[in-house]
Amino acid sequence: MTRKVFVEIDGVLSNNNHRLDCRYAFDEYWNEALNDGIKKHVLELLQEIESTTDIILFSCRPEEMRYQTEQWIRNKNIPCDDLLLRPEDDRSKGDDLRDDFVLGDGNLTRALKETWFIMVNKESSVESLRSLGFKVLQEDCYRDWETE
Repeated sequence: MTRKVFVEIDGVLSNNNHRLDCRYAFDEYWNEALNDGIKKHVLELLQEIESTTDIILFSCRPEEMRYQTEQWIRNKNIPCDDLLLRPEDDRSKGDDLRDDFVLGDGNLTRALKETWFIMVNKESSVESLRSLGFKVLQEDCYRDWETE
C-alpha cells in the first residue's frame, strides 16, 4: 500500500498573501489564485517524497476552477496524484470540507492507516484533523516564505 499525503494548496503550498485582502470577494479571490507563487520548502518536500507517496492536493476552490488549477499545478511542476476541489453547490465550512477530503468514503480506520500526514494552515483544521488521529503539519500562511 502506498502512503498518502494530503496538502492544502491555498496558504500551504501556494503563497496567497497577495490576495488575502480580497478573500471575501470570492470570484476575485479565486481568480487571483492563478498568480500565486509556490512555497519553495513545501515544493521541495513534495519532490523528495513523490516517488514513494501518493500526493493529494486539495483546496476549497470551487470545482469550476479545476482546469485553471490543474494548469497552475502543471506550470509550476508540482507533484500531484490527485486534486480535490469543493463540489458544485457545496456550502459546507472549510474545516468540514477538509475533513471530508481526507476521510474520503468515511472509513476513518482506513484513512488513518493510509495517510502519512496532512498539511494545512488553519488552527481549527489542525485541531479537527488531529482529534480524529491524523498526523498534521501546520504551515504559517502569513509568513513571507521564499517562493518560486
